Amino acid sequence: MSLRDVGKNAASGLRWSPDGKNLAFSGEKRPEPRQLFVFHSQDGHITKILDEGECHFWSPDGKWISYAMEKRFKTRPEGVLWEMNVEEALAKLAK
Repeated sequence: MSLRDVGKNAASGLRWSPDGKNLAFSGEKRPEPRQLFVFHSQDGHITKILDEGECHFWSPDGKWISYAMEKRFKTRPEGVLWEMNVEEALAKLAK
């Protein structure tokens, strides 16, 4: 599979996963926004991860990819805390 197969003509931000099996990259075709893809080296397949994303990094265990984007979305896996109310937390600590 090639970049043209996924409708892109350039790639940037190439980053190998920690195990070296997958390559994350931003696919580009101006003037469209950059899309985030993963190339699977074992079978040559390319998977689109996001419609818009760049500046991506693998987690140390290779299970997550963090990224930047212009749109604002709030996503959080169930049971994982990503934010807190600082005033509320300080009040609980003061008790």
